[in-house]
Amino acid sequence: MREYETTFIVQPEISEEGCQALLARVDGILEREGAIRLLHDDQGKRKLAYEIRKFQKGRYVTTHYLDQGQAVEPLERTLRLEETVLRFLTVQVADAV
Repeated sequence: MREYETTFIVQPEISEEGCQALLARVDGILEREGAIRLLHDDQGKRKLAYEIRKFQKGRYVTTHYLDQGQAVEPLERTLRLEETVLRFLTVQVADAV
C-alpha cells in the first residue's frame, strides 16, 4: 500500500455542518474504494497567497490515507465538482507502507 495526502481549500464561509458533510463524502469515497483513512487535519482559515474565485481566505483540510491508487481518481473528481472546494492537491507521501 502507498500513503497519500490530499489537501483541499474550502470556501471560508462554509458552515461547520457543511465541512463535516464534505468530510463524510470523502470518507465514503475512500471506504468504497478500499482505502484506509488515517487522519483528517483541519488547519482552519488562512489567508491565500493570491485571490481564488474572489476569495482572499480559505479553510485548509488535509486527508491522509493508505491506498493502492484506486481512490485518487474518484476523490479528485468529487472535489473538482464540489462548488465549495477552491483548490485541491494529492501527493504520494510514501511508496511502500
